[in-house]
Amino acid sequence: MGRKSKKRQMKDADGLTKSERKEIQALCSQLLDLCKTPTQVSTQKQWEEYKQIRGVVEMIRTKQQGLHKLFLDENRDDNLENLLTWVKDNGAMCNNIQIANYDTEGYGIQATTEIKVHINNTYK
Repeated sequence: MGRKSKKRQMKDADGLTKSERKEIQALCSQLLDLCKTPTQVSTQKQWEEYKQIRGVVEMIRTKQQGLHKLFLDENRDDNLENLLTWVKDNGAMCNNIQIANYDTEGYGIQATTEIKVHINNTYK
């Protein structure tokens, strides 16, 4: 009996196999769908949406762990406009927010206007 060969998965320049890339793309698509729907009114529903979004982001981060080392020479700031264009082209609303660099924490979203608190169907 001969050896059974395992199909070798080739990694591309990004350090990902074809199946890993498809998984990450599917998760990004899911994340985009979650973010482009308007936020529900109730605080409980907002919290549930947040937990769903956070869960998908964590899955993406886990799958991309270690890949950031491949891109250390690139200036990420140079690519932010392309990212925002892509996000908007895919239906996400980016009103009153911007991408900010929080030094040790990395990049994140920052509100550009005051966020009003919603209490009992009124904004304060």
